[in-house]
Order: sequence, then C-alpha cells, then structure tokens
Amino acid sequence: MVYNKPTLISTQTTTTIAATGGGVIHTINIHITTTGTVTFQSTAATPVVYFVLPVATVANSYLLDVVFGNGLAVVTSAADNLMVTTGQ
Repeated sequence: MVYNKPTLISTQTTTTIAATGGGVIHTINIHITTTGTVTFQSTAATPVVYFVLPVATVANSYLLDVVFGNGLAVVTSAADNLMVTTGQ
C-alpha cells in the first residue's frame, strides 16, 4: 500500500481529502479529545456517510484500514485537532 501525506484538520470545516475515486482510511490521530462529531463521508452530490466519530472520542491513534469508494471528505462540527492518513 502507498500512503499519502497525512492531512491535518484543526478547524470546524469540511476538508476534502480525495475529491474522487477510492482508497483506504489508514489511521486517524486525534491530538485532543473531540468536542464535536467528526463525520467521514463521500464527496458525491448526496454524500454517503462512511462513519462518524462521536463527541468525546479520546485522544489516541486509531488504525482503521476502512475502504472508501467515492471520494473522501471529513466534516468537523467543532475545532477539533486530528490527522488523517489515507492510502491506495
């Protein structure tokens, strides 16, 4: 597997990690326990939610290897600090 450069997210925003196509969400590093939800979804016109990290997800490194197929966007409902690494 080839890993992409990690994406740092530290504001309340929608961050597009992969505009189109597929890949794998390899790791999520949460630097401070989350104060809002973190939604991982497709970039389609009507997004498909892959999964959601709830409020109060503990600061840690999570190894996932979750496959996505139609782009990847991360929506943060608060200014949480996390890093997402994807691969192909």
